[in-house]
Amino acid sequence: MWSHRSQLPPGPKTLKTGVQKPWVWFRELNQQYGDVVYLQMGPTPTIILGSAQAAWDLLEKRGAIYSSRPRFIMGGELLSNNMRGLMAPYSAFWRRWRKLLHSGFMQRQSETYRPVQSLESKVLMHELLADPKNYRTHLERYAASVVVTVTYGRRVEDVRTDAVVRMNAESMERLTSVK
Repeated sequence: MWSHRSQLPPGPKTLKTGVQKPWVWFRELNQQYGDVVYLQMGPTPTIILGSAQAAWDLLEKRGAIYSSRPRFIMGGELLSNNMRGLMAPYSAFWRRWRKLLHSGFMQRQSETYRPVQSLESKVLMHELLADPKNYRTHLERYAASVVVTVTYGRRVEDVRTDAVVRMNAESMERLTSVK
């Protein structure tokens, strides 16, 4: 990207410590330095975008240059074999993953999921009326069933025993426990 500090966007030379509301500080930085601000946060170079136009210009117009993410060795490579689009670097795989994701969740496509959502919301209402104390489990089952029905074409009856839901939960647990 940039090989020298003089080529970087403007920003403070040192970080402010003890910031309670970083978004307020970021706004102050944008007011002082402009819509694109550079920060060095430890070993991590960070760019703060202070306007929708700056975000559009850098992430949409020049996405091929700036749209990658840091390398996730443990979570992205070792634990998921580079098969998690959210952790993938900008590449042909990531572009295919994003295109597939968009094709399934664009507004026109998502309207076709209304019957699934309607059925699952009726089941959810029944579960909530029958057993209100376990509302969290009922809400989890509703969300999981909508996603699994749309993705795999089958409903989720019980989040505690469903294989797909369990595998996803275990995978997420492993990814979040890695330090």
